[in-house]
Amino acid sequence: MSRAADLIARFEGFRETPYWDVNALRAGYGSDTVTLADGRVVPVSSGTTVSREDAARDLDRRIGREFQPSVVNALGQETYNALSPDQQSVLTSLAYNYGAGAWNKGLRSVAAAVKTPGTEDDIAAIRALGSHNGGINAKRRNAEADLYAGGGQAYGA
Repeated sequence: MSRAADLIARFEGFRETPYWDVNALRAGYGSDTVTLADGRVVPVSSGTTVSREDAARDLDRRIGREFQPSVVNALGQETYNALSPDQQSVLTSLAYNYGAGAWNKGLRSVAAAVKTPGTEDDIAAIRALGSHNGGINAKRRNAEADLYAGGGQAYGA
């Protein structure tokens, strides 16, 4: 798994069987799809059982095709390339949790902060997301902010 995939997997946890989350059935590492060994992508349904291998393959596919490209699109390639691998992973984790289209919505403040020189505003913008959805992901956002800042272990959220 990539660094971003490892981070997301640790935050999301693994579930072999489907559960309802906000707007879809999800399984594996919080995905509504499964990528099978033959490359087929299938939606999670009530009878789905997901292996760790299929879930990891799905996570890698979605990061590479949806979430990292959304971060690059929101920030610009040059800004993205200037970030450390941990910072890139944190932003990819945010995109995964909010959705690739959230850079003009819920993640707008983070994108604006990252485009501005210095990291203090970036860290504050990530922490501020902790109040969203009644604070359900506050611990995760603080861990991500710590990792982004280079000062923390983000895997305990």
